[in-house]
Amino acid sequence: MVAVDMAWYRDLVICISGVVAAVVLIVVAVLFHSLCRRITAALDSVEKTSGRAESALDSIKAASDRVSSVLDSIESIPATIRGISSEVRTEAVKPLARAAALVQGVREGIDTVGRLFRGREGGKHGAREGGEHGG
Repeated sequence: MVAVDMAWYRDLVICISGVVAAVVLIVVAVLFHSLCRRITAALDSVEKTSGRAESALDSIKAASDRVSSVLDSIESIPATIRGISSEVRTEAVKPLARAAALVQGVREGIDTVGRLFRGREGGKHGAREGGEHGG
């Protein structure tokens, strides 16, 4: 038999350790590569989701701006209605009131003139009646 000295065992352990270390490094490299691919896929998914969220946020902001402008318009409606009612009052009610006052005045004038003529006619009738009674 061949005598095996300690140097040979030392070299054998070094070789086996080297092989084991190489296998471990290869497994770690494969796992690291797989992890990198998964992280890249996850980052792409996050980026797409972020893009969609940004688009949705822009849509929400545009809708919010439209709602804000509608609310501004709604808030201005009472002032507009007050202005319109003031114009209606100025342009329609006051002239109608003036026309009603004019009609009332003409009526009063006609009634006054009518009373004056009735008073005179009453005197004539009274004179006739008195003359007939007297004669």
